[in-house]
Amino acid sequence: MKPRILIVEDEPLIARTIAQVIDQLGYEHVATSAYGEEAVRLASELKFDLALVDIRLAGEMDGIGTATILQKRFALASVLMTASPEQEIIERAIHARPYGYLLKPFTPQELHLVVAMAQQRLQTESTLRQREEQHETVLRTSMDSFWIVDLEGHILDVNDAACRMTGYDRAELLKMRIIDLEHGRTLEQITEGIKVVLSRGSAQIDRLIRRKDGQLRLIEMSITCSPRQRLFCFGRDITERRKVETRLQLLKRAVEQSPASIVITDPKGAIEYVNPFFEKHTGYTAQEAIGLNPRVLNSGEHTKEFFQTLWESISAGNEWRGEIRNRRKDGSLYWEQASISPMRDENGQIVNYVAVKEDISERKATEHAMAWQAALVENSADICCVKDLNLRVITANQAMARAAGVDSPDRLIGKTDAEIFKRTANTEEVKAFMDDERAVQRLYPGQCLVRQERMHAADNADHYQLTRKFPVFDRRGKLIATANISTDITESKRAEQDLIRAKDEAETANRAKSAFLATMSHELRTPLNVINGMSALLAQENWPPEHKHAINLISEGGNNLLRIIEEILDYSGLQAGKAQLDESPFSVVNVVSSVLRLCEGSAQSKGLDLTYSLDPKLPAETLGDSRRLQQILINLLNNAVKFTERGRIHLRVAVKASTSSTHTIEFAILDSGIGISPEGIEKLFLPFSQADGSITRRFGGTGLGLAITKSFVKLMGGEIRVRSRHNLGSIFQFHVKLKTTNNPATAFSSLASPALQKKRVLIAGFSGAPQRMLSALLRDWDMQPIVPKLRLSSAGQTYPTIDYDIAILPVKEALDTTHPLSTWLDKTSRDKQHPIIWQGHKGEIPPARYNGPSVRIGTFIEPVELNQVLIELLTANPTHRVPRAAKAEKPRPLAEVLPLSILAAEDNATNREVIKLVLRHLGYTVDLVENGAEAVNAVLNKKYDLLLLDMQMPVMDGLTAASEICRLIPDPAQRLKIVALTANALPGDREQCLAAGMDSYLTKPFVPADLTTCLRHLFQSGENNSPSKPQPPKPQPSSHEPLWLDTVHLENITAGLAPEQSLDTLRQLHTSVCNDYADTMPQVVECCAQKDQPRFAQTIHGLKGCFMMIGWNHVGQLCADALGLARKGEFKEWSKFADKLGSAFAHSSESMAKLLDARGAQIQSSQSPKANA
Repeated sequence: MKPRILIVEDEPLIARTIAQVIDQLGYEHVATSAYGEEAVRLASELKFDLALVDIRLAGEMDGIGTATILQKRFALASVLMTASPEQEIIERAIHARPYGYLLKPFTPQELHLVVAMAQQRLQTESTLRQREEQHETVLRTSMDSFWIVDLEGHILDVNDAACRMTGYDRAELLKMRIIDLEHGRTLEQITEGIKVVLSRGSAQIDRLIRRKDGQLRLIEMSITCSPRQRLFCFGRDITERRKVETRLQLLKRAVEQSPASIVITDPKGAIEYVNPFFEKHTGYTAQEAIGLNPRVLNSGEHTKEFFQTLWESISAGNEWRGEIRNRRKDGSLYWEQASISPMRDENGQIVNYVAVKEDISERKATEHAMAWQAALVENSADICCVKDLNLRVITANQAMARAAGVDSPDRLIGKTDAEIFKRTANTEEVKAFMDDERAVQRLYPGQCLVRQERMHAADNADHYQLTRKFPVFDRRGKLIATANISTDITESKRAEQDLIRAKDEAETANRAKSAFLATMSHELRTPLNVINGMSALLAQENWPPEHKHAINLISEGGNNLLRIIEEILDYSGLQAGKAQLDESPFSVVNVVSSVLRLCEGSAQSKGLDLTYSLDPKLPAETLGDSRRLQQILINLLNNAVKFTERGRIHLRVAVKASTSSTHTIEFAILDSGIGISPEGIEKLFLPFSQADGSITRRFGGTGLGLAITKSFVKLMGGEIRVRSRHNLGSIFQFHVKLKTTNNPATAFSSLASPALQKKRVLIAGFSGAPQRMLSALLRDWDMQPIVPKLRLSSAGQTYPTIDYDIAILPVKEALDTTHPLSTWLDKTSRDKQHPIIWQGHKGEIPPARYNGPSVRIGTFIEPVELNQVLIELLTANPTHRVPRAAKAEKPRPLAEVLPLSILAAEDNATNREVIKLVLRHLGYTVDLVENGAEAVNAVLNKKYDLLLLDMQMPVMDGLTAASEICRLIPDPAQRLKIVALTANALPGDREQCLAAGMDSYLTKPFVPADLTTCLRHLFQSGENNSPSKPQPPKPQPSSHEPLWLDTVHLENITAGLAPEQSLDTLRQLHTSVCNDYADTMPQVVECCAQKDQPRFAQTIHGLKGCFMMIGWNHVGQLCADALGLARKGEFKEWSKFADKLGSAFAHSSESMAKLLDARGAQIQSSQSPKANA
């Protein structure tokens, strides 16, 4: 009959789950109640056998109270459920006397087990009640004594067994009191005991009584208090049983506390008893083991004959002893020493077998390990030896015997190293061995001595050994011996020597590679010097268009070849791990603008639209390597232009993530070009490889550009990836990590101006990315962009009037009479005086039919340029056009500004001609010689201001010549300036030239602007100063701090140059100073760390001159002050100077960058044609 179950649970989901489990288990679910009160009501209405009650219920009555009422009022069983078994709850639950507990969540198996146990208990209680009724009928004939006693201890009734137990007849006992029978207890104690029984309702006690014949018997009494204040006592004489129990208890404790497994089986081998150690040791509980055969532990490693012998022995009544390997419940194996004996009854029949088993796994493992260790030591190729404290061998292995030249290790026992190796090793080696042994005796446990030793062995050869020597202690921690294990490392030593030779050969090969690259660079740059120099000169003259085109082609070809050389050198530096980032403050927007200007011409020449979009959240300033970033963008954009025949190329720049220390900037270059196949993408970034072999022939290139790009991106903490579809286009995406600066402004908001606030700006004719970026720019400047929706006009259509302060319009769309913008402007803006900013190519002339002031900007909307033009137009007189910038006068030749007597040494005739033409363009004449020896001789015979000195020449090279001139004319004030001309461009060349006494350094090929910059650096400290007698710079008043950026000095440096040339020269100077700083700063840090005064002075001297030359007076003065102290040996600020110098450099570089950006914007603005000019 399946049990009927009531669920008392206030969580509906849990209640439904329990109900489903009950149904699955085949039980009958009667009902579900969420409250204890409801469950009590259901108990009076429904018939069920068991209630599953959650301890925590929602009502006023919890589960424990519910279970208690169900038990007391209805005699119904309960099983308590809980998910949090706190101790207090458990103690309360015990008093409710539940039929079981379930810890939520529980499995169906757990529920089944608990319900089965409760059902069994219910059945048991029912059976007991039936038996009580039966006992009532047989009570009088019971073998146990039965007594009825009142509360004063008077005996009211007894059965026959009571008379037999006491030796008194019934009449005698009915006249007696309990105290008359009990031994050793007073009336007060008996009275107190009766009170306890009354309070508890029952008691189970043992009492000692004295029989009528005087014997003392121990009686086990069960006492129950009846409703009529009578005590019903059942008594049994347990005197003999107690004696037996005492002996059995003693035996039981011995068995249960035994450290050995004890198993008792019946004659057929079924287990009847196991002790606790068996349970712990095998993993089987007693409940699991009882009834099983001991073969459950069989490991399978013993034969059938083994067990047959065992059973034959014990079946014959004999004891069996032996070792057995058994298997635990978890599958692990163990060894036991077993003793199995038969147990006989009074008839001599075997009724049980008793097995006592001791775990000997550790002993067997030790024996096994010792056997393995002995075999391992004996068969090891390493020399193993143990010596006593007198340094005599106790044991050794065969390898030791072979090294000593004997046939058996036994022949080494009792000998010292001096005795063993006296024939094969010198005295010093043996003495070193024995000194080490004595040192080892002073070591602590766990310590060892490691030596590399050379041993001349019995084979008459030298062997190198790596030896570990350590002390050996007994269990009490007493030193008893020393041991050593020696591994032959002769082959490793030889391999190490081979590696050293291979390393030397690799370094030689690397030097050869560097020399080859230097030679290649020299040999290629030498003719390029002619090509680029001549083309640069020719490009500045007025030529017919076809000649101008040819000159541009020559220049483009030379620049392309120079770019290939630079790629190879860049890739070589990356491969050698020499590439480092030159971090300085810069603007990402400025870099992007510069790159787009550089790529604009090539895109326009192919009829491609080149667009870009900038994230308004871009920082105004970051810290990183702007040159590397520019190189990455130029490479990717040039590739996009190269492989795109029609359509457009778009550059997208966005902030991917920002933290307090870094900005992650993501760049994407999208094109509509030929695309790349999946196979081509796989090898796209491999060096000297292109996506398709045919591409190399069609488009050219080294196949290094993208490999270098990927390396630079990785160097800047990012990664690059590409998506492409053949003939549809490609997307190159990469991100770089740039450090933050102290400037929190964004690229757009940093240009905000009161003159722009709340101004309404009409944006018409744009679409897509340009329109969105323009709107974002204007909103960041607190302006109000207005974007009308323009449509083609229809007959009679009227156009709404739009109020605005200034308009930004595209020239191309305004000129197109079919475009809605052109029609809208004709209808609404012809008579208005609003300023207009026209956007278009240089060849596009804005419409002339508008009267307002206007300015044309380029196809790229540069924030700085747009910001300045907006301010200019909005603050100008609205009735006049913005005037064109006056055309700059042609600057005077440099020779008029800076007259110099120049000597040049160059072994190549063509290069000598180029030098002559370049100097002639600057207004100079030059004396030419062909080698360093002739240059030295010429300097000694004529006074020159400048020597241009090639590095690689026959007879005497440039370095030797410079050193010789410095030796012959040691006073720098009397010595001419020496400028190195070299076709090398490898790291260290510039430093090598300066160390030889040269004053500056030019890399071939160079153009007139390069030489102009160099000469101004060397000679021009003020307008019209004579170079042969330079005047020191005017000292600033001591009451003023040195300028961060001396703009007057910068004007002097670039005096006589056109604005574009001046800007380019300053940019080159800025880059040069940053490079010098990056090269020198690690040395400054190292000098500060080592507190090396002389080297620090030498290092900081170069930086001081570098900074002063470009007008960075503040950081220059910082270096000058440090230099003065270091030369006196008094410099102290070792821990702070590097940080101060870095901060001052960053501020100076930032100031310089802002100046250059401002000048660039001014030049661009002055060159923009006016719409109505």
